[in-house]
Amino acid sequence: MPEVKVFLSTTPASSKPDVVLAGEPGQDTQYYWIKVGISNNDIFRTSFDLYIEPETSQIFYWDQLCTSEGRYLITLQQWRYWRTKPEWIKSHIYKNRKLIAVKT
Repeated sequence: MPEVKVFLSTTPASSKPDVVLAGEPGQDTQYYWIKVGISNNDIFRTSFDLYIEPETSQIFYWDQLCTSEGRYLITLQQWRYWRTKPEWIKSHIYKNRKLIAVKT
């Protein structure tokens, strides 16, 4: 995936960029859970989370700034589009196919 390759190649080696398998399909989830981040000082700090649906290999991004209840997963295509919008870096919701910043 291009975003993971860019993260791994642009993050300083001293930060120890890494990709880890955080979960597998089972009783709690139907996805593989992948964490991308840095692993220095014996602590893994997640930069972003991806979920992969094993039957279709479809990739989803966990939108942690979405204030909707539960773990809000968006498709890879949606992530690539929405992350270019200014509202993306603020708490937000999706309504009628629009990204709306939430006042906190």
